[in-house]
Amino acid sequence: MGYPRDLLLVGREKELAMLQESYFSALQGQAPLVLVEGEAGTGKTHLLRAFADWAEQQGARVLYAVYREAEVGIPYAIVLRILRILLRTLDPEEREEIAEILQAQPWHPILLRLMPEITDWLEIPPVQKWPKGFFTPGQVHEGVVQTVRVLTRHAPLVLIYDDLHWADTASLDMRIAVYRRVRSQPVLMIGSYRPEEVDQAHPLRRLRSTVLRLGRLRRVRLHPLEPAAIQQLVESLWPDTPIDISTWEGEPAREPAYWVALARLHANDGWPDFIPRSLREINELLISKLDPEAQRVLEAASVLGVEADIDLLSTITGLHPDRVELALHALTDQAIMTLHDGGYAIDDNPLARTIYESLDEEYRRDLHLRVGHALEAQYRDLPEAKAAMLARHFAAAEQAERTLRYRMMAGAWARRLFALEESRDLYWDALSQAVMIGDANAQTEIHEALGEICDELGDHRAALEHLHAALGGVSPGPREASIRVLIARSLSAMGEYEQARSALRQALSVLTEGQDPKMDGVIRLHLAWVEEHLEDRTSALSTASEALKSAIESQDSLLEADTAFLLAILHWRDGALEQARAMCKRSLEIRESMGDLAGCAVMWHYLGLIERDRRDLQMARHCFAMSADIFSRIGDPRAEALARAYWGEICASAHELAEAVEQFHRAFSLYRHFQGMEASLDLPLWTRPSFD
Repeated sequence: MGYPRDLLLVGREKELAMLQESYFSALQGQAPLVLVEGEAGTGKTHLLRAFADWAEQQGARVLYAVYREAEVGIPYAIVLRILRILLRTLDPEEREEIAEILQAQPWHPILLRLMPEITDWLEIPPVQKWPKGFFTPGQVHEGVVQTVRVLTRHAPLVLIYDDLHWADTASLDMRIAVYRRVRSQPVLMIGSYRPEEVDQAHPLRRLRSTVLRLGRLRRVRLHPLEPAAIQQLVESLWPDTPIDISTWEGEPAREPAYWVALARLHANDGWPDFIPRSLREINELLISKLDPEAQRVLEAASVLGVEADIDLLSTITGLHPDRVELALHALTDQAIMTLHDGGYAIDDNPLARTIYESLDEEYRRDLHLRVGHALEAQYRDLPEAKAAMLARHFAAAEQAERTLRYRMMAGAWARRLFALEESRDLYWDALSQAVMIGDANAQTEIHEALGEICDELGDHRAALEHLHAALGGVSPGPREASIRVLIARSLSAMGEYEQARSALRQALSVLTEGQDPKMDGVIRLHLAWVEEHLEDRTSALSTASEALKSAIESQDSLLEADTAFLLAILHWRDGALEQARAMCKRSLEIRESMGDLAGCAVMWHYLGLIERDRRDLQMARHCFAMSADIFSRIGDPRAEALARAYWGEICASAHELAEAVEQFHRAFSLYRHFQGMEASLDLPLWTRPSFD
């Protein structure tokens, strides 16, 4: 419910005090993560707005953002929105520092592609192409952590996320990661959600349980207001008109949202001729009193579902921009729409739902089609960023082929940004669409993508089902070979190494000699890894050497780095330490030239193990220190803990006990706080997704 900012906060004094107490805890470096929960209409937003006003009076920098249902399936949508709000509030010194932080991150070109306006705000060069190489969510999280630390140097920071029940998994995972890293800083993170929207599978439950394990979760539950509090609210809304709510019949009269909506109707059009029996009736009366142009703007906004500027609303409604601006002024004056940094929106969810559901079915389809075309034009340079939203509009407009195209695009985009669960769901929707319209090629492509995603999510049996389905739709050649490599990868993860070897040999058989050196190298790389697990060391070394030749022939640096790494492991386990050292250094040099930080961290780690076995303890300590430092920078605490544990072991062997104790203590602290997270060392490097 979009409550007026100046509305009296009644019956929530205890809950406001809990938020204020959490703020003071954050100032002491002991910030909880606060979740405000309550059913629709219980006043969560009003409470958060009241607290935000109070925190600003205390000198805090407050960033307030709202998740929107229309953006479900768009990874990091809320992160980008709050970043836009933030960048407008920076002083010159902060702007310069954050520009330096962003440009130092290997993923900064991704952010600049997502938000081109950053180049103007921070005065940094634009980026024309996507970067190549590997990136991890941890690297992105680390950049956000560094930005937050800059912001807290001059004032405490309060981050408020309203309507978390619409949040995507990637954004929630970022909240967990960032909270873990900044909870000792003067930063307070608050989110609100409706419990009825959070089922057992909702990612918000994972956030809740993770923070609960850390002992830092604070839940603020909003129960329905007592009659006395509602009476106080009514008296604040109509100070000159005595109203006794006990004489009003029906359940709605016991809901604060009902009275706030009635007050808005009264302020805009006087008392109605009859007493509305429900919130929906109030909203229908309010809409009916608007002039036709204001109604058209409101209808377009209800279909769009997100903030929109005057030009976009003009395109959708067909009204001249000046007429749209006049209508928006009237709607904001009547507290029906709200002006945000990103444009105008309907913040009152029940009102927006009433408008949308009252539209004629054919007119609603036409509006969705107009919105889809308008968004296509607005985001023509990067349609992937809004593909999930475009798919939703074209689906509602019954445009089957366009819906399929954008659902596939949205799935690929989500995967590119590491939002694997969103990607899987989007591809599932795309698969249903492809089956419905009989697009066999799309079905093959989607099954292949779902196979890779399920494998990355650890659901290897589901991955095999999708990959075998994809296999039935391709002809012999490099693509079939690629799918068989993915099948082998899933089989290996399940411990089925013999079957994996058979799949890889089949992959080699479908390639003609010299047809695709890179694919040949990829197959042999995986085959060597499987042969090592089958304890066929001789075959593994021979196959890996052939893979290296193919990598050099294909001039693929990353494949060469991966193959050199595997050879380093094979030589190390075979006791050929000098050869292992040479191959590990070769892989490290290639990765350093590519800017593959995560890969460099792993190389330093294994180089440390090799140097340890060579009894060069000084060099081993240097390697583990380098590894720990990079793992810390890219936000991989479990791998950092392991590197520090080895670092401590080396120091103990060299009788440098003080440093050994320090490293063991830091490793234990990391393990304790970050248990359950996957580390970069858990999987071979070549199983990571890339941005190629």
